[in-house]
Amino acid sequence: MTICRDRTGEGRRILLLIARGRTNREIAETLGVSEWAVKWRLRELCRVLGARDRAHAVAQGIRSGLISVRDMHLQDDR
Repeated sequence: MTICRDRTGEGRRILLLIARGRTNREIAETLGVSEWAVKWRLRELCRVLGARDRAHAVAQGIRSGLISVRDMHLQDDR
């Protein structure tokens, strides 16, 4: 997975939901996937972004342009 390939994909949506304070379970319910799938995807995002944890992944996502602070405040979770 590359950051460029994921700009409009599931990884971006997961980062936005994390930034909005959602738990893995809530993210899984929103996306219609298993909680395990969210955890796996988050691990991959952390690896690609060089992040230590979910908060750092959000920060790295903002720095890389994958998500923006403005996106974090939009109400639509999808």
